[in-house]
Amino acid sequence: MQSTERLPAPQRRQQILDTALELFAERGYSATSTRVLAQRLGVSEALIFRYFATKRDILLALISAPSLLELEEEIAHIAGDPHKDVEARWVAGITALLRYLRRNQRFFRIIYDEAQRDREVANAYLEQVLTRLGKTVVGYFQESIDRGEHRRLNAGLVTTAVFGTVFNLVVVKDWLHIQDGQQLDEEQMARELADIFLHGVLPSGKSS
Repeated sequence: MQSTERLPAPQRRQQILDTALELFAERGYSATSTRVLAQRLGVSEALIFRYFATKRDILLALISAPSLLELEEEIAHIAGDPHKDVEARWVAGITALLRYLRRNQRFFRIIYDEAQRDREVANAYLEQVLTRLGKTVVGYFQESIDRGEHRRLNAGLVTTAVFGTVFNLVVVKDWLHIQDGQQLDEEQMARELADIFLHGVLPSGKSS
């Protein structure tokens, strides 16, 4: 039965996006039609097309859904906190990234799956999420290098290494449900990773 509730356009649009994300996560993007989406919403399919011309447009709109603003603000606060030393800032930053990825893991699973098949989806994700966030973090890391807090390394490469490590950790432990016998919360994981990145894996005092 169709819903007779009238919602303001922005609220209806967000409702469509939220429900689409839920269905794409449950059934997969390819297996979810706009008809199924309309049924879940309790509206006509025509109403969905008033907001999005195609199902693909819904997917592209979802790419901007997980708000980066909150994460960017948190990273800015961490980077500028005078009460945190270098290692504490690393731990706080990695913790924030872990929590962001876990909060939005349904989104990332869908996008990574579809990006392998759709170049436009891949490009939109690269530009709207990875590039934007990467520039923010690279900027703060470069400032830290200039203050003498880190060796003069390639800030972009370090940022990519950190993102890749954290993302794959979430993929392995959460998405694939692989248990390695370690039950660590986000902050414990962040401390371990920060220690590896800042101090390496060799015993203290050994360089080779």
